[in-house]
Amino acid sequence: MRDAIVILIAAAGTLCELVSASETAKGALQEHFHAICRLASIADERVPVRHTPEPSADTLERIWAINLTLAPNKLAEDVIANVDQGVGSLKEGPAQKIKPSADTWLLWQRAAKLLKAKQATDELKQWQRLKGSPDLVTQLRAIAKKAARLHQIHQSLDLAANREQIQKHLTKALSARQTTADKLVIAPTGSDRPKACCGNAADASHNAGISLEFDIVCLCATGQTNGASTSAAACCPGCSADNAKITADADLKATAANLLRQCKKLEPAESISAANIHAAIAAFMQKLAKPTGANNAVNYHFGNGGTNFVADCDGNTDPAKGAGVNCKATDFSGNTKGPKWMYELRQAAEKLTQLESLETQAKIVESAAEELNISLTSLWDLANAAREIPTPTRAVPAHVSEEKKLECAKVEKAADCRKKPLCKWTKETEEIGEHCELNETKVAQETQAGTGGTAGTTTGPNCGQYKDPDSCKNAPGEKKPGKNAVCGSINFIEGQGKVEAKCRDSSFLPSKQIAHSVISAAFVALFFKKKFSPI
Repeated sequence: MRDAIVILIAAAGTLCELVSASETAKGALQEHFHAICRLASIADERVPVRHTPEPSADTLERIWAINLTLAPNKLAEDVIANVDQGVGSLKEGPAQKIKPSADTWLLWQRAAKLLKAKQATDELKQWQRLKGSPDLVTQLRAIAKKAARLHQIHQSLDLAANREQIQKHLTKALSARQTTADKLVIAPTGSDRPKACCGNAADASHNAGISLEFDIVCLCATGQTNGASTSAAACCPGCSADNAKITADADLKATAANLLRQCKKLEPAESISAANIHAAIAAFMQKLAKPTGANNAVNYHFGNGGTNFVADCDGNTDPAKGAGVNCKATDFSGNTKGPKWMYELRQAAEKLTQLESLETQAKIVESAAEELNISLTSLWDLANAAREIPTPTRAVPAHVSEEKKLECAKVEKAADCRKKPLCKWTKETEEIGEHCELNETKVAQETQAGTGGTAGTTTGPNCGQYKDPDSCKNAPGEKKPGKNAVCGSINFIEGQGKVEAKCRDSSFLPSKQIAHSVISAAFVALFFKKKFSPI
């Protein structure tokens, strides 16, 4: 009884092992399909455009256009004059010693075109008004020089060209063809699935690893020697099995497209990055590196495979025959380290790393260009603020005007009116009457003259203009503290001693001298009569 139980247990164990082997084989096919799908989904994506040169180009062109408007030189004038001739005639620049680089020259040309196209715009018209400021021109040229340098750096980054190269590597990894014809032919004439996918007898038609599409069709499509194959369903349970058989010379692009759609559902592409590509390759290589078949004799195989896998590979899920793809041993010799499509993906990953670095530099350039744009706008605001500050003028104090108006209005004789420097006689045909008025023009001139001709300063009254005692004594203006008059007849200045007698600013006149002159008015009048010529 005990021996029977042992036999039953052993038999059950053997049965479990057989079931487990069958399920493992089927599960391996699905696992391998998922692993290759992850790579195919990435290869089928477009490289994202995270940075474009347009904002920086627009900013730099604006700076150059304004620079040409405000401070054109011979080189700029030649560009503007010849801009319509095309790049070919301008590559080496005008007939001068100055020969800008090709990139700089194209920038000048674009700026000149911008200038011609927008020369009537309000902004350029406003900049035209500021041409006369040498400081402004110097600062603007410094900004333009920095702009030219940023443009050269930005051009050298060439993000678009780098993205294009990455996209070419991804496309080749996904769908490289065996011939120049755009066909996905697994089994050419005279061949079959075992030869093409599994390398039977090292046949020349063995193209496993040429592209991800090729390998996916080998892994999951139906083989010609087994029309009832269920390999597609085994790869992706529940997925569409709308796959054409692998027959001689059949173009299987539609089959590959159908399987790729299933792939993208099972393994949606993550954002394209060097890290994601390397991670997907690592997961694939981990499965590819495990030998399969009897005694683990089959290397570089993906999918199912039994003892006679290479000879009997026909798309069947039976491990004795199998559905899968066997990569060429030569693909792993030397520095190759994988199928052809893997090389293309690694190249894409390497260039993606470079692109990420270039995009970081592009951000720095764009930020610097924007700072220059802000500097230019600030320069514009400061220049216009300086232009718009009004020139201050010295207004005639209201109380002075009113006092003088009344003083002139009291005079009723033409001769007396004409003696007053700030009054005017308005009736030339009459000598008596109420025709004496304040000469407001003269008042304004006198006030301006009192500033020394400089707006906004106060240099005192112009007393020297008065030639008779009455005019000197009655000079208009604000009296100095402690003085009884704006001007006075002075022949002595403290610190200088006796000077020529003339009408001077009362600041030179001691208060006691003013008092004395008032008391001795008659003497002063007689003195001035001798010293001054009559008006």
